[in-house]
Amino acid sequence: MTIDQCNPFVRRAKEFSLLHSYIKAYSVDCRLIYFTKGEGSVEFNHTTYPVFKDTALLFQSGTMYQIQTNNFISYIPINFDYTQNFTYRTVAFKMQKEESEHKIQPLENVEFTDFPILNQVLYIPNAEFIFSDVHKIVSEKQELKIGHQAYCSSIMKKIICKILRSSNAFSNSADEKTERILSYIHKNYATDINNEEIASQINYHPYYVNKLFYSYTGMTIHQYLNHYRLTMAAHFLSTGSEPINQICYAVGFQSPAHFAMNFKKKFGISPKDYRNMYHED
Repeated sequence: MTIDQCNPFVRRAKEFSLLHSYIKAYSVDCRLIYFTKGEGSVEFNHTTYPVFKDTALLFQSGTMYQIQTNNFISYIPINFDYTQNFTYRTVAFKMQKEESEHKIQPLENVEFTDFPILNQVLYIPNAEFIFSDVHKIVSEKQELKIGHQAYCSSIMKKIICKILRSSNAFSNSADEKTERILSYIHKNYATDINNEEIASQINYHPYYVNKLFYSYTGMTIHQYLNHYRLTMAAHFLSTGSEPINQICYAVGFQSPAHFAMNFKKKFGISPKDYRNMYHED
């Protein structure tokens, strides 16, 4: 299939909010998720991406993903198909959990030949350029004016084309290098790693590797490393019973005081209070 043959059918567009939540879900149809407030993370295939205001994600049906926020996050999921083959399914599918015994099969398995980047998960950290179009679709799905389906279809195709035009920031080379940086951080976050060490893994100059990473994620390497360490610490605090000081060192912080200060700055409460919130019983 080519982008010219694409004729999207939008099934739903509505804003949702999460507070201290963890969702592991499976997409029956295709999704564009636009984050409007707060911050958190999304995981696809063991790769975690930070999400915050004006981050967007675009992926095909049959994708397993996890959204997590330790504070608050709002987002707009647009459920759609790349074709008009399933217009009889006008109602959005209920969230399909990974462990569901009666998981619905993906509606379609479209493979783009002219823009294969659409065959994978697209992470767009600075997606303000589609903000107004996303809200036009939300408005149309709420008001249900005459011809709203055709109008939403044209806007959705416009959004996809805008994302493709911005894909220079996600060229194969840059995308591969950034994925390697993310993978290296996820495997070594507990150690004392720095830009020079990361740059050596992809044969890049430390200055340019940070610039590349920022253009892809909207964060410096240091900011993302700190974010990932704190996200992992929150996970260990909410699911385990290890001493807080032990968790501090296990995620790569050099002192409990520095860890506690950063944790409170990110989550608004101390590590101890965060643990108590999940272990009140």
